[in-house]
Amino acid sequence: AFNPTARKGSSDYGLLYVGIGDGGASENGFAFICADNTRPWSSVLRIDPMGRNSKNGKYGIPKNNPFANDKNEKTLGEVYIRGFRNPNRYTWTPNGTLLVVDIGQTNIEELNIAKAGADYGWPEREGTFVINHRGKMDRIYALPADEPRNKYTYPVVQYDHDEGKAISGGVVYNGTAVPALKGKYIFGDINNGRVFAVETAQLKLGKQANIQEVLLKIEGKEKTFLDLHPTIKPDLRLGEGPKGELFIFTKADGKVYEVVGVSNP
Repeated sequence: AFNPTARKGSSDYGLLYVGIGDGGASENGFAFICADNTRPWSSVLRIDPMGRNSKNGKYGIPKNNPFANDKNEKTLGEVYIRGFRNPNRYTWTPNGTLLVVDIGQTNIEELNIAKAGADYGWPEREGTFVINHRGKMDRIYALPADEPRNKYTYPVVQYDHDEGKAISGGVVYNGTAVPALKGKYIFGDINNGRVFAVETAQLKLGKQANIQEVLLKIEGKEKTFLDLHPTIKPDLRLGEGPKGELFIFTKADGKVYEVVGVSNP
């Protein structure tokens, strides 16, 4: 994705963000390939498609990338942030803050604020918990009392698998049809079709924002997308229309829904 808030001449203009997950490496005993910034796995890369200073000469590495000038031949200058299992969707808030969703293993789903050069912990951390990639990865543990300060950056929103199984990236609502959602970051869960919201003003590093559920009426009745598709996952995604309105589409039925109101705002 490209940063839609970047203006021509700014340091982020025309730069492409590319997410690469761990590809199942950690759960299959190869966590070392996604454990640092010497390899591209578990990272969000930032490149200049029009540049030519990469090793193959076919794209550019921005000079202001956090590891572009560290004089370590082993690190990849393309890496912008790292420590994710599956960083699959990006959203920029109106003030230019990059939000990255990360689909977890078996416990925690995350929304993160991108901080250049930061490590978000995978495969040593899942959300604000310890995970043991050398043992049973379906278990998580509390952070130790002596957790190193500033070693890892933690999500600003997280929920566990009692609430959903796979976070779907969302949008900051900027439309006019649903005033109750104005300024909120709207996201959902791929597996159960629930829709959630958080106040963008609450999204701050080092804190957890409060999650609200957005209750939708479909054909006049309050329903979730799982109600419509009880036997298969809705496979829900969210998108923004040209006037800032919110659209939801599901692979389960191949339909696109325009959100024109919510129940009990």
